[in-house]
Amino acid sequence: MLTKLKKYNDALKATQKMLEEPNKLCSIYVRCSTPRQIRTSLTYQNEEVEEYAIKNGFKIVKRYEEGGKTAAYDSRRVFQEIMEDVRNGVEWKYLLVYNDSRFVRNQVDGDSYEALLRSYGIKIIGVSEQFDYDNPKDRKVKKIRRFYNELLLDDISESTFDGLRSQAKKANHCGGLPPLGYDVVNGKLVINTFEAKAVKQIFNLFENNVSLSKIAEKLNEQGFRTKTHERFNKNSFSSILKNEKYAGLFTWNVKTAKDGRGKRNNHKEKALEDQIFVPGGCPAIIEEEQFETVQKMLEERANGTACSKSRHHYALSSKKILKCDKCGAFLVGSMMTTHGQKYRMYQCPNHKKGLCETKDINADILEDFVISNVIESAFKEEDLEELGKAINDNLDEKVLKQKIEDVNHDIKNISKALRKKCSETLLDQLDELEEERNGLVEQLEKSEALKFDFNEESLPAVKDAVFDYLKYSDDLEATKLLKANVSVVVVNNDEVKMEVAV
Repeated sequence: MLTKLKKYNDALKATQKMLEEPNKLCSIYVRCSTPRQIRTSLTYQNEEVEEYAIKNGFKIVKRYEEGGKTAAYDSRRVFQEIMEDVRNGVEWKYLLVYNDSRFVRNQVDGDSYEALLRSYGIKIIGVSEQFDYDNPKDRKVKKIRRFYNELLLDDISESTFDGLRSQAKKANHCGGLPPLGYDVVNGKLVINTFEAKAVKQIFNLFENNVSLSKIAEKLNEQGFRTKTHERFNKNSFSSILKNEKYAGLFTWNVKTAKDGRGKRNNHKEKALEDQIFVPGGCPAIIEEEQFETVQKMLEERANGTACSKSRHHYALSSKKILKCDKCGAFLVGSMMTTHGQKYRMYQCPNHKKGLCETKDINADILEDFVISNVIESAFKEEDLEELGKAINDNLDEKVLKQKIEDVNHDIKNISKALRKKCSETLLDQLDELEEERNGLVEQLEKSEALKFDFNEESLPAVKDAVFDYLKYSDDLEATKLLKANVSVVVVNNDEVKMEVAV
């Protein structure tokens, strides 16, 4: 009863103060540094700031909450939202925080942003530590407090780093979201079976020269999503393809630290002596050999060699079946321009270096030869019929129409979001979706013409459909079929020798 009476009296006094000072409108900003503090710390700060507001006659007209963000940097999204709102004009004249460290932990930033707010007539109030900015002594105390907070943060960071380093040496997960394909159980990475299927597809498709956009399209069609539950796009795979954890090597402290603005360059790595490596420290999702193959392909792509930057499909590339008779290297896809015309070719990588005499060979001629021989010698009539039915299933118009409808729905949602706020990320997603839709529409238009019935008269059409599937499709099943039915294709300047798998 006494508590209720006290709150009633406080509210009565607050109402009286608001009548006396009608401009005591305020916003509040609460922040915590780690996700695990969001429920406890933010709730406590809100309660304390609200109680102060009631007792002192403030009316809260805007709330800003920021969870899991350190005050060491000013690049916090909500923090910058406050500054942007102030620049655009706000009705409130006070910003209430629990204490000054919730606002900033950097002396230079603190002075700079407090001066900005004051230039717009806005005063910061730390409800648990009263500072009067107009009092010279209080200003000095606040500067000392901010300097102390900055030093304290450095000490905390150093001790935290030492603790994380100790955990990493034991191959324990050191915080944050685990990589796609893993969950964390009792501090250890364990395989997430569903997500691991996506990881395997990413590596398999990339190894077979499928474009990143096409990989994203395939994963999205199958219902896979990123670790943050977003649709995949062509920019989703760089860190995945380079992550050594997928081959069973636990790593920590590999990338360079964030800069003064809280930004990190994910293309730069720390010195090897500062990194932690624990072989076998986490369960592998892919084979080490495949991981190394993909790393070489990424390096070639970065250097612009062979077919690494080509958008063209090469049915026999990266399958380790197309071999140079002279030096034993595996041939790769390459584009050649002659008299203004571009041609797909297969190239011995050592020929380009001047180390092998085997010349480039036309890709269409070689693929036609290999695939025709596979169809005639490796597939029986019942095999062709079964494969043809599978192709027909892939051309199901209802499925294609549903996919187009789903993509149109996503395009509509992103378009709505862009009308509210334009961002480069949303524009990239829109481009990816429109490209995916165009591909599905084209596939739908062709589907009816490609369908066929199975009888003796339709056998030539079935063979043609299977031929097109093996030559032009970047479906992983087409790759597996060729690998399963061709042992090796040996090429030199005079002939092509092919061994069909028995």
